[in-house]
Amino acid sequence: MPQTAPDPRPLTPRARLWSLLWAAIAFAIATSMLRTMVTEWPQTRASRSWPTAPGTIITATLDSARNSRGTTRYYPVLAYTFRLADSTYRGTALRLGTPSFHTVAEGEQALRPYGEGATVPVHYDPGNPTLSVLELRTLTWADRLLIPTALVALGIGVFSAWEGITGATPRLRWPGRR
Repeated sequence: MPQTAPDPRPLTPRARLWSLLWAAIAFAIATSMLRTMVTEWPQTRASRSWPTAPGTIITATLDSARNSRGTTRYYPVLAYTFRLADSTYRGTALRLGTPSFHTVAEGEQALRPYGEGATVPVHYDPGNPTLSVLELRTLTWADRLLIPTALVALGIGVFSAWEGITGATPRLRWPGRR
């Protein structure tokens, strides 16, 4: 069984500070991923059993926004109505989350079935009909990579924090080796 031997060369204060900085970054990344899993995944799973009601598209256009890196993303801007019993509800979501597209062509393709005046099925939360979507979102392979990536980020964070706090880098010593 491997044992940790003391490091003969402890880290400098500057190296310890960098280790703690890397630990903070790794913990922030892991926390962001875990927050996504805890807040969005349950709603995505629950939405699969939402009932539908016929709805009418009022508007469907694309809006664009440029991010800090200068990349332009295209976002659907929708408005639709649907009736349940004696109440009329208005929705604006294509799907859960904030869908965006890299090109105008991708956005137009996604909005093609939602022309003005079109009748479409609207999925709604039976406990809160003001929450509705036109498309159900499924968990993608990228979503499923969040779990192992978050675990790797946590491992890096724990290692970096230990190294920054103790000032030593762990070195494994195997039995029978000197």
